[in-house]
Order: sequence, then structure tokens, then C-alpha cells
Amino acid sequence: MSIYLWILYMFVASLSIMPLARLDFFNVSPRYKYFKYLSMFMFLWTLLIGLRYIAINPYVIYYASLTIYPLVFLLTTLLFLAIMKYLNRRVPKLLIYFFIIFFILDIGFSYTNNLH
Repeated sequence: MSIYLWILYMFVASLSIMPLARLDFFNVSPRYKYFKYLSMFMFLWTLLIGLRYIAINPYVIYYASLTIYPLVFLLTTLLFLAIMKYLNRRVPKLLIYFFIIFFILDIGFSYTNNLH
């Protein structure tokens, strides 16, 4: 990986860890609950991308790459739920259950990718 990509990665990693330094700010209002989870999983996504570039074992690289897709879906879902909660809009429970089931299926399909 070139030095410019490493600098960009370090910049994004430092931006993703900043909200984790003060998680107590998210407890001020229940409207910020999903933003706390969003920042946690954003940092996990940053770590997975970094692990993919520094790992030597091909199995670690393979499964870290496959974990990114369900994590992106989870981040998109959490962003949607966080915005809806912040705007005081109601999200139907059926939609939340659909997100959970689809996330579990996405993880299952991505980890069993070599079997089908």
C-alpha cells in the first residue's frame, strides 16, 4: 500500500476513534443512542480495513474482506435508525426485525461464501 493511502487511512482512523473517546456525550439524550453504536461500528470497520492490509495469513484476509459487507449493511441500517430516532420519527418494529434477519442472513451468506 502506498504512503498516501496509509496517510489517508490514518486520518480516517483518527476521525473514527474521536467519538469513542467521549461516549458519555451520547448518553445526554436517548435520541443519540444509535449514534453511539454507529460510531462503535464505524471504528470496527476501520480496524477491519486496516487488518486486511497488514495481515499475512490469507484466511484472515479472506474473512476480514467478507466481514466488511455485512458491516456496511449494519452501518447503513444504524445510520437510518439514528436519523429516524433523532427526527423523532417512528420506525415500525417489522422493519427493525427485517433489518436484524437480513443482517444475520448476510453474515451467514458471507461466511459460507466458499460453500456455494
